[in-house]
Amino acid sequence: KTGDYIEMGAYSGKPIMWRCIGSDENGKLMLSDGMICSKAYDGKGVHTPSTTDRYGGSNIWSQSNIRCWLNSDAEKVEYICGNPPNNYNTLANEYDWEWGFLTNFEENEKKLIKQVQQKTALNEMDIAAADGTYTKVTFAFDNDWEPLYEERYYQFTEDKIFLLDEEQLLMAITNLDDGFYKNGKKTGHM
Repeated sequence: KTGDYIEMGAYSGKPIMWRCIGSDENGKLMLSDGMICSKAYDGKGVHTPSTTDRYGGSNIWSQSNIRCWLNSDAEKVEYICGNPPNNYNTLANEYDWEWGFLTNFEENEKKLIKQVQQKTALNEMDIAAADGTYTKVTFAFDNDWEPLYEERYYQFTEDKIFLLDEEQLLMAITNLDDGFYKNGKKTGHM
């Protein structure tokens, strides 16, 4: 049920606690109950789709290093963008040497993780890769996280592990008001 916890997988030898933040069209949505690690979203490099991203990595989730790492159970992760998250490409936040995130899960645990298709937002610089547009919730950070809606470009992706989008974050805030948010106002650090 929403709010329940389950322990599954590990990272750096520490078990990972997950919490059910609610349900959507794909089923139950689980969120790690704490920060697992800090990694670069993507590495810079000549294989990045647009020229402006060559110096800081790509914004496109489907091509990102973090997506490849999170969804891999291989000892050597394949980084599909061609720019591995090494020391040069990620400014000393390298993780190209690490086994994929899913190698930290038992086989029976991996079977419990559902692969889902989602619409992942794209910025206007990447509209050539868009599968369409849709109305997406966003937040006004200067307005106590009141939801706003805007038209966004999206791309379909299929993943087992992913970073929360704005609507999933709103679900967590709405369903799990256990002191971090009080009456819709932020009371802690993000």
